Amino acid sequence: MKYLLDSNIISELSKAKPDPGLTASIAATALANQLVVVTRDTADFPLVQVLNPFSISDQET
Repeated sequence: MKYLLDSNIISELSKAKPDPGLTASIAATALANQLVVVTRDTADFPLVQVLNPFSISDQET
């Protein structure tokens, strides 16, 4: 399985809301390349497969 890291994870430490243009670009890249988006903002990516690294339990790793 291939993953695409959502850079909004890093930027959300300093920004209140992720940039919608960047979110759309990440989603389009993930769809075009059959990637999983790794993000805490799962609601921002309704059309792609996402993985929230903050909700992974010890049993899943």
